[in-house]
Amino acid sequence: MGSYDLLYYLSLAQLGEALKHRIPNLNKDEIQGMYISLDEDKDQRISKNDFLSCLRKNPLRIAIFPIENTNADFLIC
Repeated sequence: MGSYDLLYYLSLAQLGEALKHRIPNLNKDEIQGMYISLDEDKDQRISKNDFLSCLRKNPLRIAIFPIENTNADFLIC
């Protein structure tokens, strides 16, 4: 993984960290399932476009991702 990936893609670990604050009882399979569903272009990484596209299609998910609890810069729309 290059430095570009660290800046512009959400990792599985970052997603798990963001989700554990909102849904503390999620297991690894559920986090993986959310990761797969957010990866709109199925390239096994979540870009800003993937994330925003998924939220447009599933607007209720936006409540899961509070901006103040994440360190992924691209989550700030």
